[in-house]
Amino acid sequence: GISALARFTYAHEYTHALQDAAFGLGPLQDGLEEEDDRALAILSMIEGDATLSMLAWALSGALTPAELSEIGSITPPDTSGIPGWLVAQLEFPYTIGLEWATLVSGGDPLNPNWDAMDAAFADPPDSTEQVIHADKWESREPPIAVDAPALAAALGTGWEDIETTTLGEAIISDSLEFLGMERPDADEAAAGWGGDRLTVASGPDGAFALAWRLAWDSPAEADTFRIAYESIAGTLPFSVSVEALGDSEVVIAHASSEQLLAPALAAGRGE
Repeated sequence: GISALARFTYAHEYTHALQDAAFGLGPLQDGLEEEDDRALAILSMIEGDATLSMLAWALSGALTPAELSEIGSITPPDTSGIPGWLVAQLEFPYTIGLEWATLVSGGDPLNPNWDAMDAAFADPPDSTEQVIHADKWESREPPIAVDAPALAAALGTGWEDIETTTLGEAIISDSLEFLGMERPDADEAAAGWGGDRLTVASGPDGAFALAWRLAWDSPAEADTFRIAYESIAGTLPFSVSVEALGDSEVVIAHASSEQLLAPALAAGRGE
């Protein structure tokens, strides 16, 4: 007695119950508070699998062509007024996650290889780079470890490090687009990501600073990102500095005043 859309949605949500029973969704996502990139990658596995399961169920004959057409004609929710980067991050686990799950399960959404998907849950993706790029997943290219900048220590008395995390390729691309780049250019600038780590610090009288160190797979890809970030730096409502570090690293500092940029960059360099 429930609608086709409700049954379609139920197939997705019931898959989450099965995932939890088989693999434990809580433990899969524990300890990721300072790992935004890996958290998004694992969420993409979870939602991509559930979306693939939902579609495979619906297209197997569980829903009639008329019911499928009815679902396809539903107007998407209005996202006006919501920042574009947030919409992109909400969509990523369902769209790119579905592409990844389809790849992992053999490429046929009508007849997925669920054993292969089970194996992925036993050894989840380490980064959104692995979710976005088939070759990075197949080779299981590991992220490059980058030390978190010790920002408060570089800024002195009254400062406190309030957050440290890794952003990763997907969030970097979304952020560049939100800051004014065309999506293809943002994707190109974020591709070749190897690893990153940023720290945000809060200081006296509302002062703030951010130090962000990024490692890239090649000097050319580091240059592409650095040039892209420099192109949007002037649009940001605070002081920004961008510099190359060696051949394949970039250090970025944000701060509430120009005077804070030098120590923030030093922290990003690990000095």
